[in-house]
Amino acid sequence: MNYTIEKVLQDLPQGEDLKKIPEDGGDKWNRLVFEKSPYLLQHAANPVDWYPWSEKAFAKAKAENKAIFLSIGYSTCHWCHVMEHESFENEDVAKVLNQYFICIKVDREERPDIDSLYMGIAQMLISRGGWPLNLFLTPEKHVFYAGTYFPKLSKLYPNGYEMPGIIQIAHHLGHMWLNDKEKLEATAEKISVNYRKYHLGEDSSSELVSEIGKEIFNLEINESSEAFRNEIQEISDKAFIQLSHQFDNKYGGFGPAPKFFSPHVYSFLLKYYQRFLNTYEKSFLNEGKANKESGIEDKSVIKEKFSTALDMVLKSLTQFRLGGVFDQLGYGFHRYSTDREWLLPHFEKMLYDQATLMLAYSDTVMVLEKLYSQKSENSINVKDLNLDQEKLKNNISLYKRVLDEIYEYLVTDMLSSENLFFSAEDADSEGEEGLFYTWTMKELKEILNKDELALIVKTFQVEEKGNFLDESTKEKTGRNILHRKDLNDFSVPRVEKLYAHRKGRIHPLKDDKILTDWNSLMVAGLAKAYQATQDTKFLNLALKVTDSLLKIMRKPNGELLKSSRLGISSPNISCINDYSFFIFALIELIKALSLYNTAPGEKVLDLYAVSEVLDTKKLINIATDTQEIMFRKFWDDQNGAFFYADKEAQELPLANKEFFDGAIPSGNSIAFGNLIELFKLTSKNIYLDKLNSMIKIMVANTKQYPTGYGQALVGLESLLEFKPTYQCDENGCRIL
Repeated sequence: MNYTIEKVLQDLPQGEDLKKIPEDGGDKWNRLVFEKSPYLLQHAANPVDWYPWSEKAFAKAKAENKAIFLSIGYSTCHWCHVMEHESFENEDVAKVLNQYFICIKVDREERPDIDSLYMGIAQMLISRGGWPLNLFLTPEKHVFYAGTYFPKLSKLYPNGYEMPGIIQIAHHLGHMWLNDKEKLEATAEKISVNYRKYHLGEDSSSELVSEIGKEIFNLEINESSEAFRNEIQEISDKAFIQLSHQFDNKYGGFGPAPKFFSPHVYSFLLKYYQRFLNTYEKSFLNEGKANKESGIEDKSVIKEKFSTALDMVLKSLTQFRLGGVFDQLGYGFHRYSTDREWLLPHFEKMLYDQATLMLAYSDTVMVLEKLYSQKSENSINVKDLNLDQEKLKNNISLYKRVLDEIYEYLVTDMLSSENLFFSAEDADSEGEEGLFYTWTMKELKEILNKDELALIVKTFQVEEKGNFLDESTKEKTGRNILHRKDLNDFSVPRVEKLYAHRKGRIHPLKDDKILTDWNSLMVAGLAKAYQATQDTKFLNLALKVTDSLLKIMRKPNGELLKSSRLGISSPNISCINDYSFFIFALIELIKALSLYNTAPGEKVLDLYAVSEVLDTKKLINIATDTQEIMFRKFWDDQNGAFFYADKEAQELPLANKEFFDGAIPSGNSIAFGNLIELFKLTSKNIYLDKLNSMIKIMVANTKQYPTGYGQALVGLESLLEFKPTYQCDENGCRIL
């Protein structure tokens, strides 16, 4: 059954036809035909006898003495499509899997709690992760074998590495389960014990941070809090040094290919930069002399540190926009780069990337605006910082342009009729990755006149034989990824003729799920963009989406829904990210409205006129109420910090916590920053108490591997520079 994704979704039975299908899916379908997730529906015609995650599947495994084959992915995942086509659509693979295992398929975006736990186990076992994530489990849900993509048959690579095929793996493990089950069960138990030991925060400790110390909040000075400050500064310095060593000075970003955006790392570098800029200003007033008593280093040493931090941010954010990882016609960022140059992306577009990059570009604009306008507290001269004012101006203009372009992509392609955002767009169309986004020279010659073609070839680096290399063979495909070489190319705007032509192509599949956590992250990005630009279009959209989140994705009792699709909410249980990101969105919206209320001049109310989301006091109440629910559902009373899954509805074999800041910042890292902001808004000591409990784990993690915890470092840096930024009274909130 070789269905394209589009054909599977088009052929799905609906209404009365669906009701006539037997529980197991009948001859044409499997059990996934009854699901709502686009990813699960893509697999509904596979010959593999898939079950959705359910107790019924595990009960069947126990009754039939079978192990579990668990496969986790998402609808816009390229390698998930590859493995489906190679293996899950194949009758031979299906025969082996169905014979030995109960097969379960999970959409990671609908069930991030399942994905988080099993991805953590996989990374512990094989030192890597990714999707599709494929695991073999006992009926009690414990892992004994894990991997990511598997080919159908074992494959020998030129470097001598042999990747096992899914047929060989399934045969081997299936026979072992029948003949030596006790050995696999013992392996699974050992894996679970090790995961429990190292991933639940039980070993996280720090001698210096058993107490935050009220001095952090400018209330009282004591020695323990000074020691804490020193430790945080050492952690930040270590992260800065590691990032400096990993930084790609030519193309920006960190490390070798594949390269991910990691926007929260740049937000940390900006925090680091601002702290050293403040120190530099003190040294500037001290006439450049080192002052050991005040902790001020020599001016030249300080300047070298913070200028390097800013340079890394500017180089990277500029290269992101120049490269093929940015859609030069339809705007928006693709998921990541498969090469060093940010040219060849995996072409799927994820809502969370638009959100986190909007946050990073907005943070950068605000820092650069302060430098350009010389509004620092002590009016330090920009020339003394060796900053080119013209370069600052150009960077501000470019990054504001990026914010505008992300906005246009969102409202054009990602906004639903409910004023909520869809989740993602696929990399593939017509069965080929990147086909929608790339061009042959022949196509361009047919669409453009001679002068237009010459300009496009020069501006967007088009080649006769193409610049799009096949990821596996590294051979040219004849197609071109439009990208720009340098800032001078921005004098040429989007090519509307090509954009219009592209609209006539078959568009990649859109995953039309509505996710609470990703929508919340996007609201935070929009609210931050308003803070950076004072352009009310960002604030208007943030208010509209927040209003819809409150009406559609929030229950009357204040609890949050996980997801919805086609107007129907999912029964899946919400997780920490839904609550943490939702509170984060409210906090950023409060800041944005506070700035709007404080802005000089006559007020022209062009904002979205919904009283609840315009009232900062109501937003504060919603944020604090949601935080109370989050404490109840996710807080670990024994070890501190938040579990990933809801304690009140735990169905996984192991409790799981997530701290690592990957493509998306972790719920715990965002929650850490939320608690700081909620204390600033309310002065309630409960937020300090929870910070005291979290700080041990956050410091222990960042000390061990600081560059893996960019968002956590943002929170820790915020503690060092604590000061109220807004004041709230009966008339609402205003920037101080």
